[in-house]
Amino acid sequence: MFELQEVDRLVRTVQTTDEMMPNLFVSDSSDCQSFVYRADGQFHVVRDFFFSKEESSASSGLRELLAVHKMLDSDPKQFSRHAGGLVFWQTDSKNCYSFLQKGSRVPEVQTLVVDIKCKERKLDIRIIPVWTPRTHARIVTADLGYKMSTNTDEWCVDRESLAKVFGQLNFVPDVDCLAMRCNAVCTRFFSNIPQVGTEGVNFLAQELKENVNYFCCPPIKMVGRVACHLLEKANVSSVLLVPVRPSTAYWLSLSESSRFQEAVVNKVYFRPQFFMSNGASGLFSRKPNFEMVAFLLKS
Repeated sequence: MFELQEVDRLVRTVQTTDEMMPNLFVSDSSDCQSFVYRADGQFHVVRDFFFSKEESSASSGLRELLAVHKMLDSDPKQFSRHAGGLVFWQTDSKNCYSFLQKGSRVPEVQTLVVDIKCKERKLDIRIIPVWTPRTHARIVTADLGYKMSTNTDEWCVDRESLAKVFGQLNFVPDVDCLAMRCNAVCTRFFSNIPQVGTEGVNFLAQELKENVNYFCCPPIKMVGRVACHLLEKANVSSVLLVPVRPSTAYWLSLSESSRFQEAVVNKVYFRPQFFMSNGASGLFSRKPNFEMVAFLLKS
């Protein structure tokens, strides 16, 4: 009875809070891929799994079940620390929840469920599925994970141009403030979603420190908020990279802000090459030839 009560308590914790748990995995799947992460607050375990053509045509519940199977199959060592105990798995799929609880009369699904149960036994763990709606904060984070693969905000400036700009500004970046693991300019970075190696999720929620050089190349829609965050705390050094587009709201805002202009120590105009780090198409994937400016700021 005590064990059942404790399991019920932990299930309610998953359902009603956004607390971090070392033995909680969260997944969400699209038509073409699934995104899985361990919700322990460290983001050291984050995985993307791409579906085959046959898997992509499966039902949404089966794709969610495939996320569980693929994680157990590809990275069993992540579950070894939970040997002899419970692993909670949060999903927004009622079908996946039912499959893991009761199995299925559909042979294809039942075969997958049985294999998952065999893996559980081999790893000496028991998976407890937890259903929550799509609006739950952890599911929203997982949902953002797979959407990043087609996000047109994931544009980058070529590294040769960046090196020249940093040299002209005599600036050595310590932290890339808006990056993914695959495109970060520095080994230290903040990301928009859980990523292996990230120092934090959501740059705007981070407390900036003195004696740290921050590099920011934000999506156009975030320029104003990023600039404000860089100037919130005194003695913060940063480089802010933005396109030179005088007719836009963010450009007028930066130009007319006395606080921002007073913080500008130096600036460099240049015409870089652009690339999309995730292969998506958008304005920056069409080889635009507009000018960029790098502002060296000291708050």
